[in-house]
Amino acid sequence: MALLVSAALVLTACSGDPEGEEGPNGTGGPAESPGLVTEASLGSVTGELGEADQAALVEQATGLVEAYTDWAFLSGDYPRTEWSFPAPGFTKRANRRLEQLDLTLATNADIGVGIDTVTPISREVVVDVLAPKGEPAGVTARFTLEFGTDGDAGPSAVRVTGRLILVDSGTGWQIVGYYLAKGPVL
Repeated sequence: MALLVSAALVLTACSGDPEGEEGPNGTGGPAESPGLVTEASLGSVTGELGEADQAALVEQATGLVEAYTDWAFLSGDYPRTEWSFPAPGFTKRANRRLEQLDLTLATNADIGVGIDTVTPISREVVVDVLAPKGEPAGVTARFTLEFGTDGDAGPSAVRVTGRLILVDSGTGWQIVGYYLAKGPVL
């Protein structure tokens, strides 16, 4: 089964989501991929933000990336064709967009039926913060996930890269938009 390189540019709402609702692990939390250690770091900070706040944002944003990528690509019983919604950490609006328009790009839905196993290889997260007046107003979590698959078409390796756009909903950071690309590891 050939994997085609896919890309999407989607931003559902940068100013928050009045209908915001967290899914499972909505504020991050432990990853569901045993043995996979996420390499996380702070990228750029526009504005002033203390070290403790920077570290907390890196941890929270990384938790959201882990929850989303586990849900979308690494967890579940394969072969599979369905993903339960809501996606963890996404607002209602972003979830609707993902489910209705971007499911095959934003999950393994395009290859899930031909996969027997998924093996995580690596996950890296770089967190950029916009902090005017010393308060975090927005976060972009840039990530790269690589995993191996085995199934009908034999073994292959997949790379997913993306940017998750996060805003503080008042109850925690949530994903309001995303930019994603997925294809084979070359």
